[in-house]
Amino acid sequence: MVTSAAVVLALVVATVCWYGSAGRKNGGGGPPSGSVSSSLPPRVVSGYWQAWGNPRIELHEVPAQYNLIFAAFAVADGAGTGRVRFDQEVQPRASFIADVDALQRAGRRVSLSVGGAEDGGIEITSRAQVKAFLASVGEIIGLYHFTGVDWDLEHGIDRRSIADVSRQLKAQYGPQFLITMAPMQNQPDYEDLAVEIQDIIDMVNPQFYNGGQPNRRYILDEARRWAAKVGADRVGMGFMTVQADQATGVLPPSEVAATWRDVVRLLPRARGLMTWSINLDSTSGYRFASTCGPLVRGGPVAD
Repeated sequence: MVTSAAVVLALVVATVCWYGSAGRKNGGGGPPSGSVSSSLPPRVVSGYWQAWGNPRIELHEVPAQYNLIFAAFAVADGAGTGRVRFDQEVQPRASFIADVDALQRAGRRVSLSVGGAEDGGIEITSRAQVKAFLASVGEIIGLYHFTGVDWDLEHGIDRRSIADVSRQLKAQYGPQFLITMAPMQNQPDYEDLAVEIQDIIDMVNPQFYNGGQPNRRYILDEARRWAAKVGADRVGMGFMTVQADQATGVLPPSEVAATWRDVVRLLPRARGLMTWSINLDSTSGYRFASTCGPLVRGGPVAD
């Protein structure tokens, strides 16, 4: 009889092997000078994929303009142990895993986003909780073949614990494993965290919605400020372009595109854009993807 521990170990070993081969396949080109050794493309169009649907979109249906997809969300198991779980209700497990693999073979990354507005009360503060989180997220990564973790902790963070977890994940899975974050406005702990892990962070996408300010001058100032903290080639920007219940700070894709043009004039190595969410974008006929995707991914990148 094979024990559950043996199964988990096998999944982790298989995933580490997969990362090694993925890193070798990604040779040539590389990220912009001065960035961490990551497999992110020079320009990124990213979005959150809602694991509960609303509306229902299978991963293989996500438009090709999205080259980084955040699977939302891993949430607390409810026991306060630090363990998290990821439940998706959109497609059969085997189909979902096959889609993750197919996307990543095509050079489109799929990361696990941790947290969200309803995170189940995630607590990652004590050593025991750090250990429990790493064990549980390792099981999720091993099962679903995610190649990164995105921090979207909206109810406070323990900077030192999250920094510790981020470094352990990068050490375990290698430099190709993505560490990203989507800080809300007025979260100084996130800024301190970004500075602390500046040497391993791949992309920071400040949220300019739901409490953020969609004023273009403010966005440009924030992009400049984040660039000073983590480097311009790790700076992204997060937007909502479709109105949802109680959402604030919604901008049309045309305004997002205009803002991006201003940002790259200011920061020629800026990394890209993020939207909440891919599912919402689908309700507009994917206007964010079709408007911003070619602009961001097709533009020149400074050396």
